[in-house]
Amino acid sequence: MKKKSGFALALVLFACGISAQAQTSTKQMSGNWSLVSLETDTSEGRIQPFGPAPVGYIYFAPNGRFGSQFMRPDVPKVAANNRLKATAEENIAIALGAVAFFGEWKLVDAKTGEVRLHIIGSSYPNWNGGDQTRFVKVSGDAMTLVNPSSPSAGTSTLMLSRVR
Repeated sequence: MKKKSGFALALVLFACGISAQAQTSTKQMSGNWSLVSLETDTSEGRIQPFGPAPVGYIYFAPNGRFGSQFMRPDVPKVAANNRLKATAEENIAIALGAVAFFGEWKLVDAKTGEVRLHIIGSSYPNWNGGDQTRFVKVSGDAMTLVNPSSPSAGTSTLMLSRVR
């Protein structure tokens, strides 16, 4: 079992492009980041769960709080102009087209870029109250964030750009 988890970690680190010398600091991570791309490798192939041009932000506050919202830019409007009166089809499109979550974050290992997220609340309720692991690499104003256990049943890679 240890061999498998070590291999999985090495695979994630390779996917994130992290070398033994690369380090990510809390100071580098802190700030506002705009989503550039989000792709998920699943057993059925690579998908873009929020389309080819997703929109969103993630904020890592220096005090250990974070907030994240990602969505498709083409989520349909609710015809009734009242979110409480959306049709079942509209609600499905909204639920599949967006995810938001927030909580607390901590950089666990600067060398590997391992970050622990404690999810306080999420539009994907299976995450509520749980801890998640991500792997982050920051290079200037670019961040690569890898989620090895995406809710899309695969490994998601996010490319982000610092908001100035």
